[in-house]
Amino acid sequence: MAVRDEPGPAPFAQRARSFGSVAELYARFRPAPPDEAVDWILPGQCDKALDLGAGTGALTELLVARAHRVVAVEPDPAMRAVLGRRRLGAFVVAAVAEALPLRSASIDAALASSSWQWMHPDKTPIEVGRVLRPGGVLGLLWNHADRSRKWVEDLLGPGLPDVESEARRPQSQRHRAQMPDASPFHAQEARIVEWSMAFTVDEIVGMLGSYSRVITLPPGARADVLRRAERRAKKLLAEKGGSTLDIPMRCQCWRIVRD
Repeated sequence: MAVRDEPGPAPFAQRARSFGSVAELYARFRPAPPDEAVDWILPGQCDKALDLGAGTGALTELLVARAHRVVAVEPDPAMRAVLGRRRLGAFVVAAVAEALPLRSASIDAALASSSWQWMHPDKTPIEVGRVLRPGGVLGLLWNHADRSRKWVEDLLGPGLPDVESEARRPQSQRHRAQMPDASPFHAQEARIVEWSMAFTVDEIVGMLGSYSRVITLPPGARADVLRRAERRAKKLLAEKGGSTLDIPMRCQCWRIVRD
């Protein structure tokens, strides 16, 4: 029997623009970062917070509870439409992080959840530094299933194209907060928050379908990946019993203070 090659990764720019095609699914199934991670970046209330690459508002909703005013910046119209319909109490802006329609030194905290890697590595820190007040905080979060656990990798990994060898921009490699020398950011702290979340089979499949590596697969290959995950999730549930699986999660956090 001939072995079918797995499809390779889509270009970086295509993956960056892919999320609007699954905006409703993204809003329903992509987990928000844990409260503990957001509280570490923002330990108290602030006046004005900025959500960079807000998507459908998972982080926006958490910021509304921690800031008097929240500006949610999202360039994709489909993602922005879902965010607007949620009526979270934030001011939703159509813009990119590299060109923010905000006054200089007008923001106390700017956060990005699983979005910083899609932004320009040199222009974005300069522009965010412009709108942040001195002493303001830039918080970067990457929230994902902990695939260092073999059973999680076995559940979610097979069939996904490998992007580790792809030529990518520096700060997207291993989700690092790399700041250009010209940026006003130097004092950095990093932390990993480990947590877990109970998922049904439908939620596991939905979360997997919200990742760019899956969204950008050819339709047949995408359906194969999701069917495999569904079969594996059902098998695990049959072995463990119950209706949900507790999946370990990791949230990589960076807190960077503006000079």
